[in-house]
Order: sequence, then structure tokens, then C-alpha cells
Amino acid sequence: CLRAIMNYQYGFNMVMSHPHAVNEIALSLNNKNPRTKALVLELLAAVCLVRGGHEIILSAFDNFKEVCGEKQRFEKLMEHFRNEDNNIDFMVACMQFINIVVHSVEDMNFRVHLQYEFTKLGLDEYLDKLKHTESDKLQVQIQAYLDNVFDVGALLEDAETKNAALERVEELEENISHLSEKLQDTENEAMAKIVELEKQLMQRNKELDVVREIYKDANTQVHT
Repeated sequence: CLRAIMNYQYGFNMVMSHPHAVNEIALSLNNKNPRTKALVLELLAAVCLVRGGHEIILSAFDNFKEVCGEKQRFEKLMEHFRNEDNNIDFMVACMQFINIVVHSVEDMNFRVHLQYEFTKLGLDEYLDKLKHTESDKLQVQIQAYLDNVFDVGALLEDAETKNAALERVEELEENISHLSEKLQDTENEAMAKIVELEKQLMQRNKELDVVREIYKDANTQVHT
């Protein structure tokens, strides 16, 4: 019924304008029927892909956590993912949903945060166990996740390298600033000395002019 409603633009818009409806759809993951849960995840994935949908989906799973008493968000989802290993359609829908929730975000830091939520719930280890699955559809979704996953260790290493480089740049800038100050002081001292020497030169020239005048007067008196 919900799928029929959401296949029509008007019905989809109505659901999108009522986040409470999305909350109820998310709570349907508690249904025991794997096919129903797969359908729910397909609908939630569709909501997640539209503008503003990602925030609505995260809010719905925050509500799910509160209503169902989860310790961590997506805890029940991962529990179903592990326990329904005999239902490929559900596993494909689940993996597709996780891919969209984690990798449809542009902000890298937020993506790492969402990725880590699933890492804490054991997704990485479980995907390692599923790497030899015979289902091509599931393999495609698993590989899509692995291809887009961020290596947090490498990111931390890059961040440390970047921080070390920034510290070195800051140190060099301080050295340059110190050298510039010393150079300015040296230039000021040199300029002061030049001014003083010019004053002394002017004084000597004046004294020389006086001596010349005296010599000129004395020479005139001798000839007269």
C-alpha cells in the first residue's frame, strides 16, 4: 500500500511533508516478514535520495532508537542484516540502503561519522564474511560500499602530516618575521649612521669654508 502511494508524485510529496509518516515506515522494520522489511528499506532509500530526505531518514532512525530502546542508531537494522542471511533480497535492500545513507552525503567529515556508526555495529567484519557470497546483486552492493569507504587510519595519518607541515610553515614564518625585524633594525641603524655622517660632512665642509676664507684674507693682506 505504501509503495503504491509513494509511486505517485502526490503521494510521495505528502509523505515527505509529514516526517511522522516516515517514522512509522521506519518502525515497520520490526515486521517479521523479510519481504516487508526489504520493501521498507527500498522506500526509505528513495526518501533519502531526494532533497532534505537524508535528514528526515536520520531523524526517523533517531526516533526508532528511542522507541525501540537501541543503544546505538541502526542497531536493529544491523541485527536484521546479520540474522536474515538466508534472504538475499532483504540483504541487498539493506546493503543498498546503507550505501545511500553513508555515501550520499557530500560532507566528508559527516560521511566518516556515519561510516563509523556502522563500523561500531560490526558492518566491516560482517562484510568481510560476505565477500564470497554467490549473489551478484549483493556482491555489487558490498563492492560499492568498499569502493567508497574512507580509510580513517589514512585520513588520520594525512591529518597528522598536514598538521606537522602547518607547524613547520608557522615556524618558518616566525623565523622570517624575526629576520625581517632584524633586517629592519639593521637598515634603521645604517640609515642613522648615514645621517650622522652627512651631518659630520656638512660640519667639516663648513669648517673648511671658514679656513679657506681665513686663508684668502691672509693671502690678500700679504700682497697688499
